[in-house]
Amino acid sequence: MQQKCEVPREFGSEFHLTASSRRPESPILPRDSVLYATGRDALRALIEWGRAERGWRRWFLPDYFCQDVSAAIRATGIEVVTYRDSPLWEAPAPLEERLRQGDALFLVNYFGLRDRRAAEALDMHPADLVEDHTHDPWSEWAKASGASFCLASLRKCLPVPDGAILWSPRGDNLPPQLPATPHRETFSWMKLAAMTLKRQYLAGQDVEKEVFRQLQIRAENSIGVDDEVSGMSDYTRELLPTLPWDDWRRRRQGNFATMREALSNTAGLKILSPNEAGDVCPFSLVLVCDTRERRERIRSHLIANDIYPSVLWLIEGNDTSPMREAAELSRRVLCLSCDFRYEASHFLRVAALVQAALAKQTDERSQAA
Repeated sequence: MQQKCEVPREFGSEFHLTASSRRPESPILPRDSVLYATGRDALRALIEWGRAERGWRRWFLPDYFCQDVSAAIRATGIEVVTYRDSPLWEAPAPLEERLRQGDALFLVNYFGLRDRRAAEALDMHPADLVEDHTHDPWSEWAKASGASFCLASLRKCLPVPDGAILWSPRGDNLPPQLPATPHRETFSWMKLAAMTLKRQYLAGQDVEKEVFRQLQIRAENSIGVDDEVSGMSDYTRELLPTLPWDDWRRRRQGNFATMREALSNTAGLKILSPNEAGDVCPFSLVLVCDTRERRERIRSHLIANDIYPSVLWLIEGNDTSPMREAAELSRRVLCLSCDFRYEASHFLRVAALVQAALAKQTDERSQAA
């Protein structure tokens, strides 16, 4: 008899507190990194410093990007110029405006799927290139980048309550290191409490799910309400060097391959895959559904089974909006976790539930006809 593949009490969503006796084989942080509480802090600090020290006046921002972070960038007061980019492409579309002195272009490694060709396709002279490596901070591209500046929000791919880094591959000057603000320290401890309770919940202890969920939500909602840019918390600063990021990254690569194989050739779905010529590590398994209805069907079915996919990102726009391409894609994207918390059997179960949702939709359409 075939053994049933079970998933944990909750699959996906926020990290729980994780301990490991394994030490990393190489340093987790690039040399001379500046440490921040969040990616938004790193971006705000860099933009404010770049305006004063490098004369930045315009910030080129991709249309397919997190809208909350976009709002934080605009709140700095720098002029924002939107350009066309998509996780469906290896590199951005040709810019409609010529770059000039005082410009900075923000380039995203979407879902860890890209390599250096995305940057090499751009003629940056005489502007600065700023790369976002949040979805794979340890890729070959990130390690050998030629950008003026790189940043990554580490809390997106590591079990830490806060944490982001900024570095210059070219060795350019960086903003000064700041301490953690009291507000961000509170946010960090709140997240740590939620992560601890979630660990107990997943272990089968008598912990109410709603308690740690509300802590998570309150902490996340507090990110954008502090006017001060914050450094990283002492807790995360001490924890980072102990995390086996390299082992966890390898496991993510293997998990991605397992779930991609399980869902390959599934009608109505496209799986975004990396160029495997280099050392890339997908952030998650990204499904692009042929319709929004199909995406919502899968999403609802997974949530009903305590599996929590994400939508990166929710982008507003209509058929006449400049954001129409990005908005249309965001309505069909669904991201499934493939990180180190899970094993092959878990992913096979998730894949089976995705296919069950699609089969149910097909049956309902047949009955309606």
